Amino acid sequence: MNLKELMEKRTKAWDEAKAFAESKKDEKGLMSDEDFRTYEDMERTIENYTREIERKKREEEMDKSLVTHTLPRPNQEETESLNRPIMGSEIKSVIKSSPQKRRTRRIHS
Repeated sequence: MNLKELMEKRTKAWDEAKAFAESKKDEKGLMSDEDFRTYEDMERTIENYTREIERKKREEEMDKSLVTHTLPRPNQEETESLNRPIMGSEIKSVIKSSPQKRRTRRIHS
């Protein structure tokens, strides 16, 4: 059941519970013990719908978050390039081209 369907079912259950309570009140505005227990069962159903709606919302947020933070997989060519051996000359070239302050280690006294 999707989120919209759950919300519609909860709304319908709430409307039914309100109508039930109004129709079961006596001249003093009170329900019998049996009708009150039935109404409490209806409320529990509504609370269960609410919990499931909240759970579904969290699930959707998690799904969105995971889709947003999933990195694309490299294709075969990129994988081969990343897995190739690094030549010593490449390492030296990178070290020489890096800024001097990053290469030297500062010792603070």
